[in-house]
Amino acid sequence: MSWCLPIDLKIRVFLIVITLLITFSGCLIGAYLYNSESEDPYLKYKDVYLFWNVSKLPLQIRYTKEVDTNVIKLLEDCIDTLNFRTNVILLHPILKKYESLDTDRIDILVKEFMGCENKKCIGLMDPSLKESGEFQYVRIEIAENRTNPELISTINHELGHALGLEHSKDKHSIMYRQSYTGETTEFSNKDIEKLNNRYK
Repeated sequence: MSWCLPIDLKIRVFLIVITLLITFSGCLIGAYLYNSESEDPYLKYKDVYLFWNVSKLPLQIRYTKEVDTNVIKLLEDCIDTLNFRTNVILLHPILKKYESLDTDRIDILVKEFMGCENKKCIGLMDPSLKESGEFQYVRIEIAENRTNPELISTINHELGHALGLEHSKDKHSIMYRQSYTGETTEFSNKDIEKLNNRYK
């Protein structure tokens, strides 16, 4: 069957098809960019060497009253394991509850996860930095309604960020940006090496 339409109608149909193709292609490109980059909140730090002044080590950690006791226990275990593997004690092994009138120094505050733009994420690290890239203060949020392996992955991932580690492209790394599945729960030897080089 031939396409027996007036020439002006053919042109209109052709233009509509071209417009739809361009729009659809733009959506695909936009979706790719969103999934590959804009979901990663740490891209803005990718060219910044993040670190703590070694005089602050071991870092003081507090948690708010809303944090689940299971998360606190897993956090303590993660800290002990990390301190055992690094050359210096990075994180104070004794956690304390944050009080509104707390006069002690707080370097890292752990809170209940309140959500973020990426609905898939179950944790985040929000730093306060000096212009040099030195940490002044860090807030970590951890979701609670997850399995223990998922929680351990998330806790170690956010602690890695809180110590200056960036996202990894290695899907088997704890610092991979979607490492919250629980498949990887420990820092790699390469991650530990980076921390040892950063904090001597």
